[in-house]
Amino acid sequence: FEALGHEPDVVHMHAHWQENGKHRDSGETFQGPDFTKDFHTFAVEWSPEKIVWFVDGVKRHELAGKSPKEPMYLLANMAVGGDYPGSPDASTPFPASFDIDYIRVYESTSAPTLEKGDPDKKKHKDNKKNKRKKQKRKRNRRVGAARRPR
Repeated sequence: FEALGHEPDVVHMHAHWQENGKHRDSGETFQGPDFTKDFHTFAVEWSPEKIVWFVDGVKRHELAGKSPKEPMYLLANMAVGGDYPGSPDASTPFPASFDIDYIRVYESTSAPTLEKGDPDKKKHKDNKKNKRKKQKRKRNRRVGAARRPR
């Protein structure tokens, strides 16, 4: 999420990443209430398949099929100037503050799934020995047989 001081009712929902040595980004803009008047809940669900942005519990944008494959991180800061949105001028309010009530990060308890064609997916063919071991373990579990610790 990015918010610019001169647009208090707009949030930009973007993902930024590197691909083949080039900066890539994709996102959407959401116009809502004046976000400076009260606290709001901003959330992101990020999985290998997609990134979904929520504002106050309502889904506002989804980026499917372009989820970055590199390690990512969360950044919460207040930046002034730079290429985006430009240098401060006489209309820029100072002092300025960026008030955060809390930040929570959760990790999914279910294992991520890889879709067909994913370059990170590894195909393994069980050899006959491994198949026999698996079948024996299944049989032992079905009848409740005790197994020796390994």
